[in-house]
Order: sequence, then C-alpha cells, then structure tokens
Amino acid sequence: MAGFDESALKRLEELVSKSKAGPKLPPTEALELKELKLLKSAAEIAKGRAEIAVTKRKIEDREKYRVGGLAVAAGLSTWSDEDLKAAFVLLAARGKQSPKHRDGEMIEGRAANQSGTRADMPSGTASASTVESQP
Repeated sequence: MAGFDESALKRLEELVSKSKAGPKLPPTEALELKELKLLKSAAEIAKGRAEIAVTKRKIEDREKYRVGGLAVAAGLSTWSDEDLKAAFVLLAARGKQSPKHRDGEMIEGRAANQSGTRADMPSGTASASTVESQP
C-alpha cells in the first residue's frame, strides 16, 4: 500500500468490524489489518509533525513582525537594509545584557537612537557611537 487514503480507511473499517464480529481473521487479512493500522498511525504522526511545523513557522513570523514593528516604531523604516543590519549587529555584539538595562541604568521604553536620526549618520554606516551614545 502506497499511503493511507479513503479506500484504505474504508478497508480498515471493514477488517476491524470483521475481526470483532467473528472468529480469527485469516492470516493474510490479519496482516493487512496490522499494516493498515500502522499506515494510519504513520499518517497521524505525519499530520502532527506538519501541524507542529506550521505552528513553529507562525511563532517565528510573529516574532519577526514584533521586531519589525519595534523598528518601525523607533523610526527606522527609512533606514537602508545595510544600516539596519549594521545597527542590529552592534546591538547583538553588546552581549546577553538585558535589553532594558544599559550600564546599570534603565531605559524606559525609548528607542536606542531616539535623539539621533538617520540624517545624523554618515551614509551607509551605523556607528557604535551613534547607537550607544544616546541618553
């Protein structure tokens, strides 16, 4: 059997009802019943794995939208991809320090570049002093 489809499901139901109704199934039908049960289980596992993959993708997509939304809220939507990547690399290089704390002080919901704008930066660069010198 190639896969578990409607005809396989129908045959499985027939064999199950036949096995419950009377004496033992002939060896060929007993083997077919075992195989169909196994195929059904494999199909359910494959379906479960696909659902997990979709759920993981949705979680990843939500995270991307969240981070992108923060970048837009911080006024970074006009920055070039290269400038954004450079700024993100600098932020990532700061290590595993809590994003709400910097050098012992609390940043209260303000974007890291709030006082600086893209116009203040040289074209094509995002320097560490621009990102980190904010109040």
